[in-house]
Amino acid sequence: MSRLLTAFAMCSILTGVAHAKPRRQYVQGQPVQNMARAATNTAQGVAEALARTGDFRHLGGNGGMMEGIGMASTPEAAVRRCCYYGQIQIMDQGVAQGPNGMWYACIRGR
Repeated sequence: MSRLLTAFAMCSILTGVAHAKPRRQYVQGQPVQNMARAATNTAQGVAEALARTGDFRHLGGNGGMMEGIGMASTPEAAVRRCCYYGQIQIMDQGVAQGPNGMWYACIRGR
């Protein structure tokens, strides 16, 4: 009897895992990944995508340069909060304000 219950429990667990779908984030009905990919070849494009989506993450498309992102209540503070700020020579920089009033920044360099 215990083997039967164990087998039933294992089947229930495995069936639940087999039907699980990957989680995706959506902004206004569109996947974030598709919205953010559009203009990541410049730091300004990344800053605008971050501000538009509110999704605070590295988006790629940096051409092999180091990339830092930051967010703050002023444009200057957002740039200073970027990863690698003060550690790399900034070659590209962008800042954009989101609908929440926060400023999003992206810096790129070597």
